[in-house]
Amino acid sequence: MKNKYILIVMLFVSFNIFSQKTKCVDLIKYAKEESYSNDEVSSYKLSESSWLKKVKAYHFRNNSTVITAEIRLKNSYETKKYVFCGVTFDNWVAFTTGAFDPNTTYGERFHKYIFNNKCNCN
Repeated sequence: MKNKYILIVMLFVSFNIFSQKTKCVDLIKYAKEESYSNDEVSSYKLSESSWLKKVKAYHFRNNSTVITAEIRLKNSYETKKYVFCGVTFDNWVAFTTGAFDPNTTYGERFHKYIFNNKCNCN
């Protein structure tokens, strides 16, 4: 079990250190297989957002979370999927509940709690 935690930490660190980018699909596959649970913000809740379409989190036991987000392209109905690494579970909760930021939108909270953790993958 301890080896899995070390592997997860090494995986996240390697994404940021090496210049050769890891494929995002590989990271998502790993997150789906190795996370102990996942969570999603419903599209109904995100309907108020002009740019967030879908946000899903994969939680690991080391308090780390990998998040996938489908973001609408500017002036389009098309979306692009992005991956965010190493987000803490606490930041995920702050994003989903708005407990620390009443009267803020999902988009505002996404920028505050998740956006700066974009993975270095393609």
